[in-house]
Amino acid sequence: MNLITFPVFGSENTQPPQNGLHKTYYENKILRSEQKYKDGKLHGISKFYFEDGKKALQTKYGDGKIDGQEKTYYPNGKLRRIAVFKNGVMHGKLKIYDQQGDLTDEFNVIDGKKQGIATTYRPDKTISGNCEYKNDSLETCTYFDKQGGLRAKSMRDPENPQRTVYLTYDSTGKVVKAEQSLEK
Repeated sequence: MNLITFPVFGSENTQPPQNGLHKTYYENKILRSEQKYKDGKLHGISKFYFEDGKKALQTKYGDGKIDGQEKTYYPNGKLRRIAVFKNGVMHGKLKIYDQQGDLTDEFNVIDGKKQGIATTYRPDKTISGNCEYKNDSLETCTYFDKQGGLRAKSMRDPENPQRTVYLTYDSTGKVVKAEQSLEK
């Protein structure tokens, strides 16, 4: 799974409080982070900012673990990703956006693993493909043209999970090419 990571922002050698709000700043005095603590653990909404003051990340914590919705942003201020966590593990809908703010990918994640249908979108918001995951393993993918017609499909062989079959279709839906690959 492609996870978006951000640098860990330092606290300029200040200790976070046992309870309450902890703020850090860049050298130019712009707010770098705001984090709430309860009983010495992160609890509540934490926010991180780019050096220009725009929001970079907003995460909800409960008892020191990410618990709830996390949003990451591009430096231009557009939403980059929305993920849901449960007790520190990604669990729920994962949405990824491009730098213009358009949805590009949508996944279901259960206990940190991709599960079910993942959808990829074109910039014009049409579906370019659907892939099915089982326990974080890619099983099938179906690709569509801009009019929604079937263009290609890949499937893992249930009898031989190391074998994948690839089919390419013409505009009438007829298979015009069939290939296979074997993982070593």
